Amino acid sequence: FTNFINGCSWNARGLSHHMRKVRENKARELHRLSKQYLVIGILEAHGSEATLRATVTSCLTTHVLMTSHVQDSYGNSLSNAGGIAVLVSKAILCMPFCPGSCFREFIPGRAVEFCLFNPLRTKQVHFVFVHNFGLNLCRTKSLISEIDSIRKLVISLPLTHSLVLMGDFNLEPRGALQISLKDVSSLSNAFASVVPPRHFEARWNTLFDSMLEICFPMPSHVNSASLTLSRINRIFLGAPKSVLPLTKVVAGVERDPSWYESLGLSDHAPIFVSFNFIHERPRTQLR
Repeated sequence: FTNFINGCSWNARGLSHHMRKVRENKARELHRLSKQYLVIGILEAHGSEATLRATVTSCLTTHVLMTSHVQDSYGNSLSNAGGIAVLVSKAILCMPFCPGSCFREFIPGRAVEFCLFNPLRTKQVHFVFVHNFGLNLCRTKSLISEIDSIRKLVISLPLTHSLVLMGDFNLEPRGALQISLKDVSSLSNAFASVVPPRHFEARWNTLFDSMLEICFPMPSHVNSASLTLSRINRIFLGAPKSVLPLTKVVAGVERDPSWYESLGLSDHAPIFVSFNFIHERPRTQLR
């Protein structure tokens, strides 16, 4: 990934769905994503490692599957709650590669890190996927501390480390407008969110303020109960602003989340980000 790397995050709302038709449709969409993205984080995967592997069989010819499962108070995996699966393209898993040291669970089933090394192990990129749901204060503080420690490492060593933080944070950007679907004919169907502050929102915002957020205009989540669209799926970079002139960043939403909802795939649309690293650029373009 000396010149190019990309990633995708999708809250699949139960990838291993109990209904066969729905499960196959989700797997078909995931297979489509696997043709475009090198690293894919699947949130709310639901299912054991075996059932998830069976669901994504069509992707395993090109990608490697890693899973993390929510655990009960005794440390037993709960296959019917949450869970995160990560698909990594075999094309970028160059030797030397050690899965044990590259995939790490911050919070089982809720937050994981995949660290990818280049072939010479001179550079590495940290992909962190988060589903901010059901976390208490202790776990939230621990997770934010772990992410912040990676951010500080990246800031101190920007030539060798990169951080991509993405996922479903259940938190909208400050000042973001929700879009109402009740009156689609209206030209002014956006309104300020009146949702009360969520648990530990201030702590998350402190972390977000220290990172670079990649904003895109399209919403990524639909609430069918209130008929609103929002931007709770977000992407952040833990990098100094000085690296941006030498990086071409493209990010966005795969499709309208209402399309996914209408097909019963999910109430979330996949979000993506790609980076092209430009080693030389004329000075006139750096201004």
